[in-house]
Amino acid sequence: MIVIVDDDDKKIYITDIKTTMCGCHEIVNYFSERNYDRQLSLYREGVLSLMKTNKNIPNYPIECSIVNISLRESKAIVYKFSEESLEIGKKKHDDLLIEIKKHIEIDEWNKTIEENKKGFIEL
Repeated sequence: MIVIVDDDDKKIYITDIKTTMCGCHEIVNYFSERNYDRQLSLYREGVLSLMKTNKNIPNYPIECSIVNISLRESKAIVYKFSEESLEIGKKKHDDLLIEIKKHIEIDEWNKTIEENKKGFIEL
């Protein structure tokens, strides 16, 4: 992950780099399957937290993107994540934190919460 504070444009850029075999048309599903919206949302939450506690970090808008280096197509393409995608990612990481809290409360780490409740995972 790379964080750039651009004082000229008054923006903070969060960029992650992924090397894949995906072409530009497959990458959206690839990002979704791997929860990269959640990952970038976590990065953004971390930067927002730092902005609150460190007065040296300016309160600029944050823009999140992933650079996909496609080995198959031998090129790099930048994908900017929309606010909507980042909000979906935030919901995913909030849900994950709830799941972790439940595991801490019951001290069970070998099964999902659903397995503990029902004895199986429902598909």
